[in-house]
Amino acid sequence: MPPILVRFGDWAICEDGINCLYIDYFIAKERFHEPDWVDHVSEKTWVNQKDFINTFETAKEMVAAGKI
Repeated sequence: MPPILVRFGDWAICEDGINCLYIDYFIAKERFHEPDWVDHVSEKTWVNQKDFINTFETAKEMVAAGKI
């Protein structure tokens, strides 16, 4: 995994996308535009929804700002 830029609980934003820190789950930044990520990931029983939403929204903002 690349260096962690931002962390929210079990989720980390890295240069290439979002990684879960305890389960092998990754979303590439090139796929952030795809619909329903929040709904899809929040359905997983192991996901802390608040942490994922904070991570995903922050990561999208970082991509828009050219930070990742």
